[in-house]
Amino acid sequence: MKQENPDLARDDITKVLVKFSIPAILALLIQSLYNLIDTIYVGHGIGSIGITALTIFYPVQILLISVANLFAIGGGALISISFGRNKYEHANKIACNVILILIICGIILTVLSLLFLHNILYFIGCTEISYPYVKDYAVVVFSGTTITLMLQGIYALLRSEGKLKLIMITTITSVSLNTILNPIFLFVLEMGMTGVSIATLLSQFIVLVIIIIYYLKGKTVILIKPKYFKPDIKIIFQSCLLGTSSMIRMAGASFLNILVNNTAGKYGGAMGIASFGLAYRLIIFMFMPILGFIQGGQPLLGYNFGTGNQVKLRKVINSSILITISISIVMLIIVLLFGIDIIMIFTSNKEMLIHTPKYLLGLTLALPLIAYQAIISGYFQATGKVAAANIATVIRQFLFFIPALLILPYFFQMPGLAASYVVSNIITFTIFFIWMKQEKRKNLT
Repeated sequence: MKQENPDLARDDITKVLVKFSIPAILALLIQSLYNLIDTIYVGHGIGSIGITALTIFYPVQILLISVANLFAIGGGALISISFGRNKYEHANKIACNVILILIICGIILTVLSLLFLHNILYFIGCTEISYPYVKDYAVVVFSGTTITLMLQGIYALLRSEGKLKLIMITTITSVSLNTILNPIFLFVLEMGMTGVSIATLLSQFIVLVIIIIYYLKGKTVILIKPKYFKPDIKIIFQSCLLGTSSMIRMAGASFLNILVNNTAGKYGGAMGIASFGLAYRLIIFMFMPILGFIQGGQPLLGYNFGTGNQVKLRKVINSSILITISISIVMLIIVLLFGIDIIMIFTSNKEMLIHTPKYLLGLTLALPLIAYQAIISGYFQATGKVAAANIATVIRQFLFFIPALLILPYFFQMPGLAASYVVSNIITFTIFFIWMKQEKRKNLT
């Protein structure tokens, strides 16, 4: 049996956090380039209607990832805790059960989504003009649901044992393939939105095969063997329970994206959806370094929770907060200085060049506040505090944002849409700050 990553037991928490987070950040940044690369090619090859189609379908892609997170993120947290308690056999069982349930979910979702394709696409906001473009893209994505779930799930398992460099390398490989294949399918083969989708799915499939081979060669702490694939309802239930907050967060993000798209369409039409959608895709890219530190800290939080080391838990949290808020401020400065230049990379549409930078600035103003909240939610999840993690997710995504989204655009139209992110996050940041002070005093002294 291979021994666990020795970095998990080191005392210099900040250095280990950075070491774990840098490859995670690079992997996430590169992975998020999928959306940006698609947007660049579609924006110049198909036009604003193509960007509108990508924006409309994006909530569905988030929803698919949320299904993977439901089992994989919770399973990853259980694996990290098992490592801290030296229960390696149990960790293997968790990993294989997660993979098994993701395969089953992928098959079921593929069948259902293709059967009800028309209803799904109109529910998420398609119009007669955008429907053909969204449909061409969606059919390929839905057909490859199992591949998407498997890749997301296996990445979560790799993170649980600190294999972040492998994630980074394979993500670079996948994005590189996508960058090469995308123009071939779009411009050479002239396959339109279908080609864009095929390029992305094919890139993911190749990387998934590479990672599976890596596992089968026994190069990981987790061992993937037939004997561990015996279904264990208790493990599946525990993984699901602990991953609920991630599922709620991602599914909630999907629902809110649909609501945001409808609001943008109501007050800005198709151009409003395209402009705000592009700004949102860019803010997701900017959020990746923050998410990287959350993922880099997950194994440390889970391990030290398993060993009962409260001092180290506090150090991981404090270091993560300081670093991520600093990164957020840098992002804000970049947007202030180069907002228009960034947008010009994606489109030459004059109307989008006027409005998108303003929406991007509004979203970026909320980034430092979101960073703090995300770190705290990650702490609750990694340490098995299921109720707290779920409550934190509901507060972050629903309690204040939905009222702001319904009220502010009514009075201020599209600027109100961007302002709703700032206003709601000021309120939630205040609540989380008070909550975490109490948590540190009770459980992290």
